[in-house]
Amino acid sequence: MERRLCKTIKIHESKGATSFVHPLFPPKIVDFSRKIPVDNTPFLWYIINIEREKYIMKKLILMLALLWFGLVSFQNSVKANDYTTAVIGHVIQNHKEIDHSKLLENEMNRLMHSVSIEMVSILQKHLPYIMEGVMTELKLELDKTQKCLLLKDSKIKDKDCK
Repeated sequence: MERRLCKTIKIHESKGATSFVHPLFPPKIVDFSRKIPVDNTPFLWYIINIEREKYIMKKLILMLALLWFGLVSFQNSVKANDYTTAVIGHVIQNHKEIDHSKLLENEMNRLMHSVSIEMVSILQKHLPYIMEGVMTELKLELDKTQKCLLLKDSKIKDKDCK
């Protein structure tokens, strides 16, 4: 039994149930007794396609998440400070009047200063280990010198003492 509402929407009624039917896209009729849709494509193929769509969607979401994470990480590493902004602005405005060799020299001096400060902090961190090695070598050298002084007047020969 079929009736029209507002001249465009059809409502199907069968065994007491009603469902909406779009006027441009009619529903597919599926015979569930054979488990094969009307267009003779196996039902398993529909299930495989649904699983493939889910896999593609998971892959897409993962790729977008990685892209977002990468862009956020890159954004934090590219932030310029006031000095860099001022230098770049000055170079852009006065690019014909700037002595580029002097600018490069100043930037290299600034870079070397920051690297030297970083090296000092690394040396400060590892200095106890370095000093321990130096102290061990000095002790060995002093022991060898002491041994040679003790064996100087004796008849015992040693390969380290000449």
